[in-house]
Amino acid sequence: VILDDEKTGIAAKLRHIRAAGVHLELDDFGTGYASLSHVNPNEIDRLKIDRRFVQNIHENGDNSKIVRAITELARGLGISIVAEGAETEAELNSLMAIGCDQVQGYSIAFPMPHDKALEWLTARMPKKAKLTVLQGSLA
Repeated sequence: VILDDEKTGIAAKLRHIRAAGVHLELDDFGTGYASLSHVNPNEIDRLKIDRRFVQNIHENGDNSKIVRAITELARGLGISIVAEGAETEAELNSLMAIGCDQVQGYSIAFPMPHDKALEWLTARMPKKAKLTVLQGSLA
């Protein structure tokens, strides 16, 4: 994994990006090379739990234990958690009961174009909240 290779300069560049206020996430946590052994936990803001652990979490005790352990580990390190791929209400409810900070998946909403996403967000915001939309290029 390139994140732990100081020779490439990637780690220093990521620290610089984070110092500029950009939040960094470790995606697909718990699978393959996505583990805390490849990054300094103090240099990431969020762990994204791989959807393989989310699928049927309400029926699969092992997946539930894994997600709970990852959530507790992250909380202890001051890292936010997002669970990917919650497709059913039962999965969503299980993740909420465990205490995941955020959830992504069809149980929340299906992918949609920009204008529909703004409508969807606006309809679900508290009345006093204000939605600010930033547009532009990262280039």
